Amino acid sequence: MAKKPKKEISSAVVERLRAAYKHRSNVTGFDMGYVWKDGSKTEEVSLRIHVDRKIPVSELDTVEVFPAKFEGFTLDVVE
Repeated sequence: MAKKPKKEISSAVVERLRAAYKHRSNVTGFDMGYVWKDGSKTEEVSLRIHVDRKIPVSELDTVEVFPAKFEGFTLDVVE
């Protein structure tokens, strides 16, 4: 049986994230889930923004870079 996230993220937070970033052309979806590092699931829960393709930060304008956190939760970009 899977463990529950240590810190719950409400659907209202996901909706505020959607409202803040839905206008970006590369964004395909929003959800919440565990952070994956080096192919393994961690115990950390995050807000996730799904994109068509990840673009290196060096190729983005400063205003195009997603913040590391949103409302205190880690923000993860998933391709």
